[in-house]
Amino acid sequence: MNTLQTQILRVLRSPKFFAVILVLFFVESAWIAISAAYPMVFDENTHFGLIQLHAMQWSPLFLHQPPHSEFAGAITRDPSYLYHYLMSFPYRLIVHVTDSQMAQIIFLRFINIALFATALVLFRKLLLKTKVSPAIINVALLFFVLTPVVPLLAGQINYDNLLMPVTALALLLAISISAELTSKKHLPAAKLLVLLTVSMLGCLVQFAFLPVFAAVFLWLAWQIWRGARDGQLKPKRDLHTEWLVTGWQRKIIIIAPLVIAAGLFIQMYGGKRGALSQPYTTMRPSY
Repeated sequence: MNTLQTQILRVLRSPKFFAVILVLFFVESAWIAISAAYPMVFDENTHFGLIQLHAMQWSPLFLHQPPHSEFAGAITRDPSYLYHYLMSFPYRLIVHVTDSQMAQIIFLRFINIALFATALVLFRKLLLKTKVSPAIINVALLFFVLTPVVPLLAGQINYDNLLMPVTALALLLAISISAELTSKKHLPAAKLLVLLTVSMLGCLVQFAFLPVFAAVFLWLAWQIWRGARDGQLKPKRDLHTEWLVTGWQRKIIIIAPLVIAAGLFIQMYGGKRGALSQPYTTMRPSY
């Protein structure tokens, strides 16, 4: 009996079992993506319409309300546009291959499945850092992908499918930074800037990421303040040292996306005309 339990536990905790979960998730979501009529729930027609609008220009920002865009609300001050802008590029490619709208939609749905699958991989890495048994994590993820709404969401065009991996990546970075603050007594400036970039871009995928952004940085700020107060951390010294030892190529790779993300974030959320100053009715919910 113990041998059988050990073998079952070994199977449940193995990466191969997680791979089976991913295959099961793909089969479920792919079936929905191929067979479900358009539009599906969660405003799939709105998301597809916004992708089409973004495909008509190269800039991610709308300076004026486009014609026939009333379905999207005040699109010039909509903070949740990054998903639609990024998805407009594969859409620009597929429209040159086929004129069938359903084929275009199915193609975009499969990209969303890939985004959600990436989120599952990242969240598994995140859960493994909690020291919980891999068997429990794999079983929990199995029940998660078997929940009917999960493949239903993943198999359609929706900005939540991009928000999922962005959230997982931000939390992984936050935990990694926290570990260096507590164990190594070191402030990893590069990781902190990458986290800031990911978080600002996450707020442009969907404005609902703002509370996550605030919670993560308040938590890290408290850890940095506590370490500096106790004399265990030297933030200024760590920042100066990391800047000196970092090559200029890596500095550009880190700073260039940060500047772009900060510019887009401030343009949308900063000032009196920012998205947060607009009525809530200008913002579309997820469903």
